[in-house]
Amino acid sequence: MKRILILALTMSLLLSLASMSLAGTAYFDVMTDGEVDRGFYDDDLSQVTIGLEVPGDTYKFAGSFSNGTIEDNGDDWDTTSLLLKGGYALINDRKLRLDLTGGYYYREEDYLGYERSYRSLLIGFDSKLKIDPRASIDFNFSYGLAPDMDSDLYEDDIDSISIWNLKFNYLFTPKFGGSIGYQSETVDLDKSGKDVYSGFTIGAFVKF
Repeated sequence: MKRILILALTMSLLLSLASMSLAGTAYFDVMTDGEVDRGFYDDDLSQVTIGLEVPGDTYKFAGSFSNGTIEDNGDDWDTTSLLLKGGYALINDRKLRLDLTGGYYYREEDYLGYERSYRSLLIGFDSKLKIDPRASIDFNFSYGLAPDMDSDLYEDDIDSISIWNLKFNYLFTPKFGGSIGYQSETVDLDKSGKDVYSGFTIGAFVKF
């Protein structure tokens, strides 16, 4: 129920911003062969992500919602994550845009009614390098401020959270394109080691 509520609120916010914006990008990414590295064992991760980026001359907004499955020795965990960011452009010219960003991150895992969730405020940067009129490369990084964890399974504290992604984008038409990339989310736990959610992505995007 919580995941459905988060999805509904996120989609409403993204669509509202899209309708008010003069220019932006909506995208859909698929991760089919990802993994969750628990330190002493790995689980398979598959998820889909929907997102929106709305850049202005000085400010930008970006948001994404992911939903997927973690396969743990034949058992499936449902997982969802939410990432919301606002940014201020430090550089914005024909070749490079660099934004200082701040935002919020949330990930939840659910297994047979048992829940574990991570949340944190974020600070970081988003960058876009334009190779030519059709091709570009995105590299984004965020670091968690005062991260927190809730778990029905065990008690632990979070030392740090870091999130980064690298993506190559190519426009097939002036409005529609495709992308390939890699993303990683690292949750460094005080007692239980690290949980690293990572994998290659393939996707499509539409400019409006």
